[in-house]
Amino acid sequence: STPTIALLQSRFRWRPELLAAATSYLENIKWEAAITRSDGLVLIGIHVRVAGRIGSTKNNVASVSYFYRAIRLMRQLHGTRARFVVCSDDVGWSKKQPCFRAPDIHVATHLNATAVDEGSYSMAMLSLCQSLIQ
Repeated sequence: STPTIALLQSRFRWRPELLAAATSYLENIKWEAAITRSDGLVLIGIHVRVAGRIGSTKNNVASVSYFYRAIRLMRQLHGTRARFVVCSDDVGWSKKQPCFRAPDIHVATHLNATAVDEGSYSMAMLSLCQSLIQ
């Protein structure tokens, strides 16, 4: 676990409905992968911030090439055990990016968006991952 994730896990306690929604989403990813994998998966969260920083212009804090390189590095480190979960403030944009279109990458959709805050849901999900790309 990275220092950032360890800090989040030690300082924050999630509301039960957030934790349940995030855990359920990640368990589905593990279940799908378990069909072909018997050893432990490594869940890697990818935090993608797309929201406009200046006016209405969309500026991703990290470039798409950064994500390509980070994903490649994590695949080298963890091999086929790696599963990526993209949490973004713009799911539509993230789904369109070629760097996030692979069988081992899941762009998280916000389940029960009316019941939970999307930003909190994303942060809860990222805190449950073993590693983080941000």
